[in-house]
Amino acid sequence: MRMHAHGRHLGKIVTAVVAAIAWTHLSMSWSLMRSQLGASGPPRHHGISRRAETDTPRVASRSWKKAFQDAVVLERQLHRAIETAQRKVRMLDEIMTNPDSPYVPVVPPPPKRAPRGWRNRSIRGGMRLAVQEAKPLYQEYRSPFRKMLEGTGDHTVIGVESARDYHLQPPVLYWGEKERERIIQDADRNLRLPARVYPAQLEMGAKDDISMSDDENQKWKDALKDISEKLEVSWIEAETAMDSFSAAKKRIADRVPDVVLQFRKRMVKAMECALEGQITKEEMEERLQILLKDKDHILNLANMEETVLEIEGIQNEMAGRELSLLSMEQFTPEYDHEYGMVGMLMERLEKAKFDMRNDIYATQLGDDLADKATDEIEKFFEKLNPFR
Repeated sequence: MRMHAHGRHLGKIVTAVVAAIAWTHLSMSWSLMRSQLGASGPPRHHGISRRAETDTPRVASRSWKKAFQDAVVLERQLHRAIETAQRKVRMLDEIMTNPDSPYVPVVPPPPKRAPRGWRNRSIRGGMRLAVQEAKPLYQEYRSPFRKMLEGTGDHTVIGVESARDYHLQPPVLYWGEKERERIIQDADRNLRLPARVYPAQLEMGAKDDISMSDDENQKWKDALKDISEKLEVSWIEAETAMDSFSAAKKRIADRVPDVVLQFRKRMVKAMECALEGQITKEEMEERLQILLKDKDHILNLANMEETVLEIEGIQNEMAGRELSLLSMEQFTPEYDHEYGMVGMLMERLEKAKFDMRNDIYATQLGDDLADKATDEIEKFFEKLNPFR
């Protein structure tokens, strides 16, 4: 009997231990579920099945005043996007005509005097492409002539002291696709249109605030309706502004800065001066296109751009000195000095034209190039007068 009673007592203990373990397990599971669903536990919707609860999205309730305030925030974001888009459209349209734009190179006007000190053949002939990592064009050096120009009032060209890095200071006429891509990337930055919101979405979840009177709740409800109607008009304005912005970006692809176009005209004029009718204008344009498209000729094109400034400066100084000679008495020391300076400038002009022709004819290949170079050297020495 004692053993039988002892067995029943032991069975009760085991049952109690199992029940305690089960209760602990259920408590932990319930706590975990509460932490996932929130402290308030799962939502209770009387009269709705559990399946309906999981399929129906929960919408946070808010007062009419809070719904109106949310709409005001959306309106400000929308107006900010419209203003930003309109400002960027103006910026894109003005880039090509604004010489102060950071996206276009700085090109100096024709010098009033001939270059001083930089026309050293040993320095200029030693210029080579710098083997360095290419950086965005005009990011650090907007002007490819920075090392050869001094900011004086008459734009006199002063010496080049070191070799030019043609990656950091590329030729002006190389302006093209990379610069356009940079413009587009900068224009797209900080421009975002808010997600489309309709009036029904603005009123979703809004209800009366029990802490307010009926009149106050109605006032905020009417204000929300008014701003919803205004937002519908603003959405149309925003879409129109974004369409204008996209059109402005497309226009960039077909445009070139005015300063680049003007400098190209100066280049063509200097080429005509140097070639002296040796080739037709069609052939000259063809060679210029080769220089622009073939990156192997970057040194030739860069030298030609520098030579353009030299030819312009020499011609302008010559014109000024020749005009001064007309007002001087002949056979005086002043007249002889001025006449001698004109002669020196004429020799320098022939040297500059010789350099320009060599860079132009670098687009030729094989024996044709060698023959043309030989002819150029002979003509160059024939024009030099050692007794001047």
